[in-house]
Amino acid sequence: MTFLLALFLTFTKRRDDVILYQNTGISPRKHTNRYNLDFLNQVLTVLSTAVIIAYIIYTLSPDNRLTVAFPDRNTYRLVVYGNSKGDKPLMEFADVSIFL
Repeated sequence: MTFLLALFLTFTKRRDDVILYQNTGISPRKHTNRYNLDFLNQVLTVLSTAVIIAYIIYTLSPDNRLTVAFPDRNTYRLVVYGNSKGDKPLMEFADVSIFL
């Protein structure tokens, strides 16, 4: 599960770099222009599904079943809504619904 989360975060960061490159023309990494946004979106969809399934399998014990909704919601939110304005790590704290 740690490997899947690391891959998910890595591809999310690469997607953010591609969006920043498309919006401003500034390349945050040497090979940002080689990435394809459609491919990154598809990889993130597959990885988010794998992360959610791995977490659900991990939490099959009766004590942890209520915790499934939190990573599920936040992973879905990150994939669907994303961050279309580039790298803003404090965006999560501006959203009040994440604390509910």
